[in-house]
Amino acid sequence: MKAVVHQQQDGENSLDGRPERQGQRIGQYEPRHEAPRPKPAPVPEPRERRDQPEAGSRVTVEVKPRANPFAAGDPAAMVPPVLGGTPDAAKRPWYLQPEPAQSGVAADQIRIGDLDVRAASVVGPDHRCEEPAEARQDAYRIGRDARGRYLIVAVADGMSAAKRSDVGATVAVRAAVDLVRKELDHGARPEQLDLRGVFKAVAGNVAGAAKQLGCAVDQVLTALIVAIVPTTGDQPDGRRPVWFATVGDVSAACLRDGGWRRLTGADKAGLDRNTLDAFLPHHPDRVVLNQDEVTGAIAVMTDGVSDVWGDVPGAAEWFSRRWRTPPPLASFLLDVSYEAPGQVDDRTAVVVWCGGGERR
Repeated sequence: MKAVVHQQQDGENSLDGRPERQGQRIGQYEPRHEAPRPKPAPVPEPRERRDQPEAGSRVTVEVKPRANPFAAGDPAAMVPPVLGGTPDAAKRPWYLQPEPAQSGVAADQIRIGDLDVRAASVVGPDHRCEEPAEARQDAYRIGRDARGRYLIVAVADGMSAAKRSDVGATVAVRAAVDLVRKELDHGARPEQLDLRGVFKAVAGNVAGAAKQLGCAVDQVLTALIVAIVPTTGDQPDGRRPVWFATVGDVSAACLRDGGWRRLTGADKAGLDRNTLDAFLPHHPDRVVLNQDEVTGAIAVMTDGVSDVWGDVPGAAEWFSRRWRTPPPLASFLLDVSYEAPGQVDDRTAVVVWCGGGERR
């Protein structure tokens, strides 16, 4: 931003609207014919400026931008974090899918009750860095019941081998939130919900989407996790019961006392750790149900986030520091957009902070 200081010179037109008297220079008037004007208040000088200008000269005052809280004032530093070394994919461009599909990035920021929520989903290098690109196969959806008593979170991870798993994931999260919300609005409490029946109905929706696309059911396979969180806690520290239902390699963890504790989802190990034996729409009967008492932050995520915690030394601790309190949405999106060697999958996280707390 530039400010210009200019001193009026003889011969310039008057700016005060008074008629010029004969023989009087333009821009002058006789003060004895009107009441004296109050002196204008002094204008404070800018804190950062160049040398004082001479009368009648022009000067440009440079106003420096405020320091960026995430990048120490350097816009070029606003890039995804690099964990464990810079992968080749970090330097490669993002390509476009040949057919319209869901966007490569999605993000949300929500406040409800005493909960703060940040959500982000980012297409991974394996799907965006080849020509032609593939759609983001992760999806999430966030909802609430009509009375605002419960937050509903659904996160899905489409299987890479299924060509239209992006559709399967999107349909799964939408159907799951809608079905849970309908039961809650009819007066059911979370412990009374038939979540096995919900997952069976979700499987029917996913299979129906395949039929509408004219493709085989095996082309829309997806994992799914649903979490139901009361919007107010019943303990001074924000502690509350949380309900989970899971099929596949999606998971949830709680951040407490500086570390992550797994709430649902199995730890991956071995050479076949990415091989799934349960997914929708084929295995709704294999849904795993959990209930836990939770305070602090709850992360509901796909393996694009959880895998880096186990694969890259120090990554879990880095995320625990970053997500100790609810960050600004742009900061959260950059965290989920991390770059790390060997981590090429889509990545999605919905983090819920219980009891509010300190904000940045």
